[in-house]
Amino acid sequence: MRALCFNLLENRGLGSWIILNLLGTYNRFAISKFFLKFCTDRTLFERSLVRILDEDFDNVVMGHGSVAYGGAKAKLKDAIMERGLLQK
Repeated sequence: MRALCFNLLENRGLGSWIILNLLGTYNRFAISKFFLKFCTDRTLFERSLVRILDEDFDNVVMGHGSVAYGGAKAKLKDAIMERGLLQK
């Protein structure tokens, strides 16, 4: 199972800085650029994202990082849009 979102806010060391900057997830709520390389059916993936965004939620529990409390749906939508996954 892979994690869709990262929210790694307390990073230490040069290694973390390098890797997380390459992934586009350093010190922020984001979807990893690397994660998208494993997306084999983009249409199906985008449909699943629409279904997620249709749900009513305020918090997201991360596979990697801190829980996003309050306003997480907007953060997720911004992260999805940033990676060019859905149109406005």
